[in-house]
Formats: sequence, structure tokens, C-alpha cells
Amino acid sequence: GPRVALLVGGPRRGIEFDETLAQRLIESVREVAHGGSVLATVSRRTPPAFAAALRDALAGFPGVFWNGGGTNPYPGLLGWAEQVHMLW
Repeated sequence: GPRVALLVGGPRRGIEFDETLAQRLIESVREVAHGGSVLATVSRRTPPAFAAALRDALAGFPGVFWNGGGTNPYPGLLGWAEQVHMLW
């Protein structure tokens, strides 16, 4: 542990999903998930480049990364996680 759920939405007024935000989020998740796993899901509103940066940066952690194919595992991630981090 810990099993950390990362739930990422999409841009909205005042929040730009850019490289700076991606790096801050990645650093934050690495800190809290040290020695654990990451259960991540993006939304269909998440910019593809932002989602790819997260996926690539978190590839070294055990866990899952939902990339938009099939059923979103959101409910399961909430059930399995010991910590939840959200970015909307």
C-alpha cells in the first residue's frame, strides 16, 4: 500500500491542463503513492496529451490506468483505494 486512486477530469475555466499542471500532479502522486500502487482514470474530457503524460509518468507503479476504452473502472477504483486524489 497505499492504493491511491487518481481521478482526472477535463479543463474548465481557470484550470489549464498544460505541462506544468501535469508535472505538479505527477509529483504529488509519486509522493503519496511511494511504495504503493496507482489506480488512475481520466475522463473523455481529459486532453489526450495530458492523459498520455500521466500514463507514461506513472507506468512504473503497479496498478491500472484507464485510457478511455471500454467501461470506466471509476466505481471499482473508489472501492479499492485507500486514498483518493481528484483533479477536475
